[in-house]
Amino acid sequence: MSLDWDAQEKQGIEAAIAAHPIGSGQCAALARRVHAIAEPRDPKTHGLQVRPRRPARFIVPKSPAAPRWFSHTLVATRAHAVDALTNAAGCLTTDYIETHWEYPDQLIIEKVDVFTVDPNIQNQDA
Repeated sequence: MSLDWDAQEKQGIEAAIAAHPIGSGQCAALARRVHAIAEPRDPKTHGLQVRPRRPARFIVPKSPAAPRWFSHTLVATRAHAVDALTNAAGCLTTDYIETHWEYPDQLIIEKVDVFTVDPNIQNQDA
């Protein structure tokens, strides 16, 4: 089941993903933009970060377009995860790790403040 964005919200999410696509390595910047769009409708919107359970060099997305990342930041809103892997439709948060990541048993997902992840590296409006 996908998120029911209104036309303006969906356009904003899609524009943010276009500005910060999978290969850009700018997941935190994308998360800040998605958060700004999602939060007015869902005050419980928050950031999530995927990282290795144990020390590891990379986490590995299933998408062939995605590079390997050290960690990955995304947004949770209305029981869905939203990032460049899920597109604007999102993915149920309960299914996100299994659906989009290799070695899901080796990953953890934790709540984070998207405004403190890479704040000086990735400008929200870039």
